Amino acid sequence: MSESCKYCESELSTMDALYIESEIHSSPQKIQNLISSYHNMVCYNCFKKLKNMRIIPKPNQKEKSN
Repeated sequence: MSESCKYCESELSTMDALYIESEIHSSPQKIQNLISSYHNMVCYNCFKKLKNMRIIPKPNQKEKSN
């Protein structure tokens, strides 16, 4: 049974892992953490989409006091 991408479920090739490994250092830290949490089980096309995604931090939520 071959491995599949966690996002698009396409088959992963060894070249996907090599490309991601060579380019992951130039991606934002949150993307690096996300991909490592999936044990690099992401295809190169999904990696490019993730890498180009703009990450917007959550606004500070004020505590509700009654």
